[in-house]
Amino acid sequence: MGRPPARARTWTGATLLAVTALAAVFRLHMLDTVPPGLYLDETLNAQHAIAWRLGAHKAWFEGTPPIPGVWADVPNLYLAGVSGVLRLFGDGFLATRMTSVVPSLACVPLLYALARSVTGRRQALLAAGLLAVSHWAARTGRDGTYEVAMTALQLAGLASLGRALARDRLVWSALAGVLLGASIYTYTAARLVLAQAGVWLGWELVASAERRRTLAHAGLCLAVALLCAAPYAVYLATRSAGDLGVLALTGPAAPHGVLGTLAENVAAHLAMFNLRGGTYARDNLPGWPMLDPVTGLLFLAGLLVALRRADRQRRLVVTWYAVCVLGGVLSLSREGPPYVYRVANLGPWACLVAAAGAVAAWDRLRPRVSGPVAVLGALGGLGVAGARPRVPTSALPLARPRPSSGSGSRATRTSGPPTSSMTRSACSTPPTRASGIPRPTATTGIGPSTRRRPSTSRRACTGAHRSTPSTRPRCTATSTWWRASRGNSPARPCSSSLRRWSMPSGGSTPSTGART
Repeated sequence: MGRPPARARTWTGATLLAVTALAAVFRLHMLDTVPPGLYLDETLNAQHAIAWRLGAHKAWFEGTPPIPGVWADVPNLYLAGVSGVLRLFGDGFLATRMTSVVPSLACVPLLYALARSVTGRRQALLAAGLLAVSHWAARTGRDGTYEVAMTALQLAGLASLGRALARDRLVWSALAGVLLGASIYTYTAARLVLAQAGVWLGWELVASAERRRTLAHAGLCLAVALLCAAPYAVYLATRSAGDLGVLALTGPAAPHGVLGTLAENVAAHLAMFNLRGGTYARDNLPGWPMLDPVTGLLFLAGLLVALRRADRQRRLVVTWYAVCVLGGVLSLSREGPPYVYRVANLGPWACLVAAAGAVAAWDRLRPRVSGPVAVLGALGGLGVAGARPRVPTSALPLARPRPSSGSGSRATRTSGPPTSSMTRSACSTPPTRASGIPRPTATTGIGPSTRRRPSTSRRACTGAHRSTPSTRPRCTATSTWWRASRGNSPARPCSSSLRRWSMPSGGSTPSTGART
């Protein structure tokens, strides 16, 4: 793969910079109001990150369970990164969201670097452009959760590995090992990231004409990755209190048995790109495909193109999906498949495949149409891919979450069964919540509680996860996707996310609908 001329490099750099700026618009526009509140995962991550910063015992290579005995541990190295972002942007509401915005923006040039190492410049730029305007990537990039950091480190590691194999430089293989090993310190599904790299390298070893050199790259990369991940792996094996058994297919919540649930998960994760996507309103407009119609058609064409090639791109595409989709296929949650949160790193994969289809379609149709028509068609397709779904005006988010109404009012439940997709969402708080996250004290690391005193009058809660009246004030803020999916219903989901900044010391932990 020769070095392009200086003029081509300048044009490519300017285009990539413009694409990254476009991605920033999709991820930063109305960040303080869409979604209109913090989810439980976001608040717990910010809380524990600030507590880690103020604590005397850092325990770099250990983990902190968000809720002891309920969720898997969050690595303290990830909390250190979150703490740095919070310190940079201020310990506040927007800073919590920036913990996902920053790695989400980094994914755009990183996907370009990965695609450039296995294919041409045109496909790499198109893949970056599709990721910049993808509603899947934009939604995950606006929530302060940790699967985005995993995706960024995966893209960086695979890009370094692809460059190492293309240029035969062992230093890039060592860097890939560091990045892939560091991904273990983010999200639980990152274990599949390391497995995918191993499977890809194994296939490259079989297909390579210089197996001894490829074996050197594979051995160095995997050895460094395992060395970096070893301290946290030892902690998980010996001291971790997290529990993932409730998410296993063999758990008691499996609706159709192991084989039936497995078949349902496989079908859902195959159809999520073009037919029916995630039903959880934080991750997706419930039921909408994870790809827009234009990108979805290019994705189908790209699958045919990539699978027909006997090159490194096909090996990357096949192993990436086959391994990383297991995070959703082999798990279980109440919202039902597909679990797009756990397979969020398939978003860049889908854009890479769609870019292959776009390049093939351009090369086939370009000689048959005039230049201006071809350019306008390409720009129109990109515009459709980046267009927001049309929702009623009344479904737009509030400028600021409003305080709850008077004590005598009740929330009215609409007819029809509640959906399971919103067992957790943003709840309303007084407008003063925009001033920032409660700062922890230097002694306990836990800030003052923002919990409201329960009202003496019982008020009906319209959350889908409650069947009895609640003493909490009813929710008055909701998200665009929830209201659109409910047909502008006045019924709004509720959550305890903004009330749980300080956890009770001791006692049982209340059940929540939060995600792992």
